[in-house]
Amino acid sequence: NNFRLKGLAPWLAALAKLKDMAWVRAVIVGNGDTQPWLKMVSELGISERITFAGPTNDIAAYYQAADMLVHPTYYDPCSRVVLEAQSIGLPCVTTKFDGAAEVIEDGVNGYVVKSPDDIGAIASAVRKIAEGKLLPTADRSTPSTVSGFTMRKHAEHVVKLYEKLLNMRRD
Repeated sequence: NNFRLKGLAPWLAALAKLKDMAWVRAVIVGNGDTQPWLKMVSELGISERITFAGPTNDIAAYYQAADMLVHPTYYDPCSRVVLEAQSIGLPCVTTKFDGAAEVIEDGVNGYVVKSPDDIGAIASAVRKIAEGKLLPTADRSTPSTVSGFTMRKHAEHVVKLYEKLLNMRRD
């Protein structure tokens, strides 16, 4: 819902760099003022490649229609959108500033770029996925990358971290 924080500007700029891949399009799902973004899209010359879909209660339909998820966020403790996309085998591009990046194996089920400001890296990752250059060992029918990534496991890790910090403080 926060297009700026989620990295929409870098994604649009990366899409503009992929001029030779005019068939690569973006559907932006979420709530927010699209006017400044429509202006940027027009200035970048990619108006025909962008659709602002607005908010939805059926995000699964968008995942099913997609070939990849691009989420070059500036900050996200653990984006649900990446976990959801990975759970159905959708390759993802995100940044090291996304806690969900830990479920992505570069070149296998997506790519993690160092910074959302690295437009070239985002474009390169999208190109590789669009050209089918993920490693063939990735079995998209049974995604395993998020199978053990549960709220229970997360809570257990947080509790262990707090216990460790408390013990360090006592010492």
